[in-house]
Amino acid sequence: MDDILSYVCTKNNLAFEAYTFQLNGTGDTVVEMDRPLSFYTGGAAAAAGGVAGSGGCLAEMFIVPAEKRYRSNVIRENDKDVMVLHLTYGRLQVMSGTPDKLIEKLSDTEDTNNDHTYLDTMLLTFRSFMTTEEFFQRLLGRFYCVLPEDPTAEDIVYFDRTKEPTQIKILQVFLWWIENHWHDFTLSTDLRNQLDDFVDDLKNQTSSVVKTFGKQLLDFINLQTLKYEEMQDYYRVVARRGKAMESMFMEIKPEELGQQLCLHNFKLFRNIHAIEFLNQIWIAKKEDTPYLNFFIERFDKESYWVATEIVSEKNLKKRILILKNFILATQASVKYNNFFSLFSFISGLNLSPVTRLKKTWEGLPDPIKKVYAEIEKLADPSRNMKNYRDLLGKAAPPIVPFLPIYLKDLTFMNDGNPKLVDGLINFDKLRMMGNRVKDIISLAEVDFQFSAKPAIQNFIAMPPVETSLAKLKEMSLLCEKQVAK
Repeated sequence: MDDILSYVCTKNNLAFEAYTFQLNGTGDTVVEMDRPLSFYTGGAAAAAGGVAGSGGCLAEMFIVPAEKRYRSNVIRENDKDVMVLHLTYGRLQVMSGTPDKLIEKLSDTEDTNNDHTYLDTMLLTFRSFMTTEEFFQRLLGRFYCVLPEDPTAEDIVYFDRTKEPTQIKILQVFLWWIENHWHDFTLSTDLRNQLDDFVDDLKNQTSSVVKTFGKQLLDFINLQTLKYEEMQDYYRVVARRGKAMESMFMEIKPEELGQQLCLHNFKLFRNIHAIEFLNQIWIAKKEDTPYLNFFIERFDKESYWVATEIVSEKNLKKRILILKNFILATQASVKYNNFFSLFSFISGLNLSPVTRLKKTWEGLPDPIKKVYAEIEKLADPSRNMKNYRDLLGKAAPPIVPFLPIYLKDLTFMNDGNPKLVDGLINFDKLRMMGNRVKDIISLAEVDFQFSAKPAIQNFIAMPPVETSLAKLKEMSLLCEKQVAK
């Protein structure tokens, strides 16, 4: 529309800078000048407040002396683009920017709408373009900002007016960071020490408001430290159980096992920090994804547990019953939205030492065979796992998900969108990935209503597991000998 207006203004000797288009001559339907003409001649015209004529033609468009409106706002400094914003649903949304400008946006004192969406996305995704230590130092730079050399009277007035509001904005960023992303401070001792030094220095600030924030920060730090220590104690207890327990699998009803697996795996899933899903894509260092790694390792443990229980039983009738109960426990897992165990159990049942047990599978009652056939359809990987995606779309939290599908989506978003757009950080891509992570985290917002049974929880935390396929094959051959061809 800009090009069209420029042409019309040139033809009619009008000053391009002073005019814009309006639809139907009404002031409330100003044309967005970076839209294509087709936007206003098709069905999209109605969405923009325009009126389309017959055959998709625009009824009327007027040139009026008024300020131009653009969907995209470009901020330039020193003759360079530093940030691009788009008008979306009546609000400006950051699309791209330099690292400094993205951080500066966090302390924008003119942003009074209290929308934490940008703050939350920024704190979730900044690790894609800078380290946590760099981010911390840049926040400190904004907090401890000083007047330029030889300031003008106007500089001094502006500095005095914005200093405390800017510091408050930065302190709010720190509060959000500590409350929602404490994971960063557990991974880096240096970062934690810098945070402690900063909070300690806040006691020396002259502003009473800043001092109050300092006390809040200290309270948040103490609370998060306590939560982290409690979680670490839990993982240490689980990891310390080096010796597997004696099997009590046949003492637990399949329905009850399904419920207890929900509770156990849900806790492991909920403990995964949001940052870990993105670290898995961007950094791929095991030390940066400890709880996600534990959850992934749990998948293999459950799969091999299934195989171990089955091939450990030499008696055919008892082995058929074990297989039957695992299938029913898988069915219960689906019923209670534990899709993690759905796939881990299916994986275990499809290990070669188990699938080769022809007599065992043939001995299953027909109704159980039908149950297993239906369960296998849910785990069908074809058409981008459509059956599972459909099942997931109908389910409501609490949910223990099968994570590879989410990690695949995140990888697709990361690889399919450029990191930079015209030399600026592609923040629209980061927002899209951040929203997908929030989708994952939302699955754990509601608790299961089952009561944990300590004895069963202890057992499923460290069940009997043989992880050597060769050993499992030996055990399987003791159950059913190889049939000569």
